Amino acid sequence: MLNFNFFLGIDASKDFANVALLSGASPKKYKDFKFDQAANGFKSFLKWLLQQSKNDLSKLFVCVEHTGIYIVEICNFLEEHEISYTLISPIALKRSLGLQRGKSDKVDARRIATYAFKNRDDLPIHRLATADLRELQALVTYRKRLQKSLQAIRISAKELALVETFGSVAHISADSERITKELAESMKQVEQKILALIDTCQDIKKKFDIIKTVPGVGWLTAISFIIYTQNFVAFTNPRKFACYAGTAPFEHSSGSSIRGKTGVSQMANKKMKTLLTTSAWSAINHYSEFSDYFNKKVDKKGKNKFSVLNAIRNKIIHRVFAVVRKNKAYVPA
Repeated sequence: MLNFNFFLGIDASKDFANVALLSGASPKKYKDFKFDQAANGFKSFLKWLLQQSKNDLSKLFVCVEHTGIYIVEICNFLEEHEISYTLISPIALKRSLGLQRGKSDKVDARRIATYAFKNRDDLPIHRLATADLRELQALVTYRKRLQKSLQAIRISAKELALVETFGSVAHISADSERITKELAESMKQVEQKILALIDTCQDIKKKFDIIKTVPGVGWLTAISFIIYTQNFVAFTNPRKFACYAGTAPFEHSSGSSIRGKTGVSQMANKKMKTLLTTSAWSAINHYSEFSDYFNKKVDKKGKNKFSVLNAIRNKIIHRVFAVVRKNKAYVPA
C-alpha cells in the first residue's frame, strides 16, 4: 500500500452518499459529509475533499462499500480525479467489525473509514471494469431475468391446467403461451446482442473463442469467465477464482475434537458455481477424458460423486486459465 495520509469511508445509497474522513495521525477523529449523487452533489464533494486534503488528493485513500449499481458513479468520479480507492463487500465489513450496537448511514461511513485505516497494508487498489464488460454483464443479467420469468410463467400455467377446470384456465394458458413466446424472442435478441458486442471487442473475442475450446464450456460460461475475472485482470490465479466461485475445498478441523469433512465454502458467486456445475456434467457426458475420470473415481474407488464433480469443476477452471495464459486453444492430452 502506498503512503496515504487520509482515509475516507463511503456508504452509498440510490440518491445520496455519506462519507467520513479520518487522518492517519488522528484515527479517532472523523469529519463527516453528505452529498447527493448528482452533478451538483459531486461538485460539492470534490470541493470538500480538496479543502480537507489541502489540494493533494494523492494522499487520500477511499474505501467504498459495494452496494451494486449505486456505486458506479462514485467509482467513475474517483477514477476521473485519480483518487485511489478500494471496494469492500457488506458481509466482509460486517464480520470485521465484530459485535456492534446501532446503525446509521453516518456511523456506517465512519466504520468503513476505520476499516480502511486498519487494513491499509492489505487492501488492493480497485479499478472499474471497462464499459464493454459492464455492458456485457448487464446483458447477461437481463437474459437471466428473462429466463427466470419465462420458466415461472410456463410452469405455473402448466401446473394450473393439470389441477383446475374452471373457464379461465384456457385464457390463462393461451395468454401464458403468448407471453412465453415473446420472452423467448426477447432472450434470442439479447443473446444476439451479447455475441455481436463480443465480436466488436478484439481482445474479449479472442479469449472467448479460446475458452470455448475447453471441454464442457459453452458460450454463456465462457463469457461469464470473462465478466467475473474482468477479462482476466481481476483474477490471474485459478485457485483464487475457484475460491471466489465456491469450488475450492477447505479443511474443517480444530484440535483433537473437531474433524469435519473437507468441503467448499457457501460464500461464493452462486451464478458462476451453477454454470461450472453445468459445464462439469457436460464434460462428463460428452468427453471421455472426464467420463473415464469420473467413473474411475466413483465406481472403482468409491468416491462421493459430488466430490468428484467438484474436482472436475476445478479442472475446468484450471484449464480455462491455462489456455488464456498460453493464448492457445485447448488440446486434449
